[in-house]
Amino acid sequence: MKHSTIVPLLPTKMQTTPTTKLATKVPATTTTPPAPLVLISKSIIILHSGHGRDQFTCIAEHVDHLNIYVDGMKIKTISKITISNIRYEGIVTIWRNATYKCEGVNTGTNQRASASVSIFVKGTIPYFPVKDTNDVYVQGGETVGLTCIPEGDPKPTITWTLPNMDSNTRQTFIDFYYERVELRLKNMTPILVGTYTCAAHNPLGTATFTYHVFYKNASVIPILTTQSTASLLIKPDIFLQQSINVTEGRTTLAIPCSADGIPVPKIHWTVEQGSMPSNIQQYQNYLIIHNVGLQDSGYYKCTATNKAGTTVKGISIIVNPKPHTPPTVSLIKNLQVQYGSTVHFHCNATGYPEPEILWFVNGVQSGKSKDFIIPMAKLIDIGAYVCVAVNDAGRDQKTSILLVTGTHPSIVTSTPTTVTTTSTKPVSLTCNATGNPPPAITWRFQAFVGSSHIQQKLSSDNSTLTLSHVDRSGRAMCTASNPLGQVQASFSIILVAQNSIVGR
Repeated sequence: MKHSTIVPLLPTKMQTTPTTKLATKVPATTTTPPAPLVLISKSIIILHSGHGRDQFTCIAEHVDHLNIYVDGMKIKTISKITISNIRYEGIVTIWRNATYKCEGVNTGTNQRASASVSIFVKGTIPYFPVKDTNDVYVQGGETVGLTCIPEGDPKPTITWTLPNMDSNTRQTFIDFYYERVELRLKNMTPILVGTYTCAAHNPLGTATFTYHVFYKNASVIPILTTQSTASLLIKPDIFLQQSINVTEGRTTLAIPCSADGIPVPKIHWTVEQGSMPSNIQQYQNYLIIHNVGLQDSGYYKCTATNKAGTTVKGISIIVNPKPHTPPTVSLIKNLQVQYGSTVHFHCNATGYPEPEILWFVNGVQSGKSKDFIIPMAKLIDIGAYVCVAVNDAGRDQKTSILLVTGTHPSIVTSTPTTVTTTSTKPVSLTCNATGNPPPAITWRFQAFVGSSHIQQKLSSDNSTLTLSHVDRSGRAMCTASNPLGQVQASFSIILVAQNSIVGR
């Protein structure tokens, strides 16, 4: 049988015709930059009256500019050199409904993205539930009160705008009462004529009320003789609003009761049921309520009396409950004092109604006021001081650790520890001690053998002991002690014969 042999084929050299190579243009690869993205931590913020502060966080990605707008008005721009992320921490202190917008911009591609947060404010713009007459006619020499009693939440502050007059005139003829609720014109003269505007402000807005004060010349009033005056009697006519709404917790509420009549009526306020509470009083023609509470709701009567008769009108006072909030306590966390110093803890507690304060020292109730005072700190005062605040809405507490430090007694003395003496030679031993609190020093002498009739005398501070008429050898012991401990020093007294130390 014949075997075939496999031989690898070798490449054959062939004549090739040259060809022209054409250059091909490869399109460049392009990358689309990411679009801006804006994220905001909150979409709605509600500010409650009396708490006008909140915050939000705005993060813009793939941008080089971040614009901040409030109601369409740009208030801030943050720029970066390169495209990156930009973060903005917004603090909201505005006291009106508004919209904050964060707008991220890529200026290279002019791409934009935005996110917004809406601000809603809960409260009441100041207003005047009851207004007196605008025109006030005052006879020369009389005194008149212009009242400004606004409502609003938060409680409005009051300012007055006066006619153009110099400072001496203001000081002489004008007084303010009850946190500027009343402006009083004294001894009316023509220079007091003009416009008096009361403005009530809170963070939500402003309300105003204007009085026009006129001077009533006494010369145009018919002159009444004594006889005609006696026969002219006019029964009192009372001007009093029918009702008023206030919020619990108001510091002062002043309600005027005005009455005309001849002779001038006398005003007297009463409550319909029971006696007048201790927080309510009458001042001239005003009913003044301090620290208004729900219990002050009721019907109050104003009685005006003169010789012509008596007129009575009433007003309903409606006290609306203020939202009750649980206590929040702030107290120093830890306190370290030197032995013997004064310690003053102050517990600041907020909340409504006003919280009751209780102090606990190492678990034992020890006080009920905001301030806890230790006149002289000792080691036994070391421990945990807990302030607890409680009201009907909840409770809160904080703990402060008190540490009282001092120094262990130490004796410093220059007297030799062994003293040789005779019966006629006095011996003085000194024992100076340091420490905090300052150590108390005591001495004791003990004969080595038998009993001794040695005479001992101490200095005023007990630091020096003088021994005289030494009749036996022995040991004098000095002890310095304070509450942190005690330390002792010992002195050996060696009695020798008189002639044994002569010439030494």
